[in-house]
Amino acid sequence: MLRGKERRRVFSVVLAVDIAVAALMVAVVAVAEGFGATFPQVEDFDLDPVTLAIFAIAVAPVMEEVIFRGWLRGRRADLEFAATFVALILATTGLSYLDAVGEVAIGTVFILGVIVAWLRWLATRKAHSAVPEWFSRHYGKIIYASSLVFGMIHLTNYAELQFITVFLVLPQTIGGLILAFTRTRLGLGAAILQHALFNALFTALDPWL
Repeated sequence: MLRGKERRRVFSVVLAVDIAVAALMVAVVAVAEGFGATFPQVEDFDLDPVTLAIFAIAVAPVMEEVIFRGWLRGRRADLEFAATFVALILATTGLSYLDAVGEVAIGTVFILGVIVAWLRWLATRKAHSAVPEWFSRHYGKIIYASSLVFGMIHLTNYAELQFITVFLVLPQTIGGLILAFTRTRLGLGAAILQHALFNALFTALDPWL
């Protein structure tokens, strides 16, 4: 893993590339709209701008990096933590459809589950540090698959699902590959920081885009 000045230089470059890819998409959409094209609107999820900004900058980068790239080193403990994290999301999402279970209870279950999973990871990270053979053998495919799923999950950002929407999430798909590079070369913390800075920039620019 890179250190010192080289680490900061590489981080700056990959962040710039990530921003440039998204900026190119913004420019393409703006030109297309100038010629009369229409695109699906971004969903606001009924959140006020401040809450939406906090989620985009502070919550989403942590959750998404843990889910999509926290385990990319392939260590057994990391894979177990990621699997538990995803299971918690699925379980609490299912609970949200039950009228008898309130949002506070669901949030409490999720937070406690994450804490337990994290404590288990701390306790097993040395003993379960081996990388499964299947993971090493299919590493390239795993990187591409995780980036594709990362891009596709952003389809939920749009109020309508149209064919063109797949094109609109191309920056997130490419961004997933860039973040995978950051995670494996610079660490999970660097990937979270890159993700947060990227979201902060485009959240700040959103009124003018």
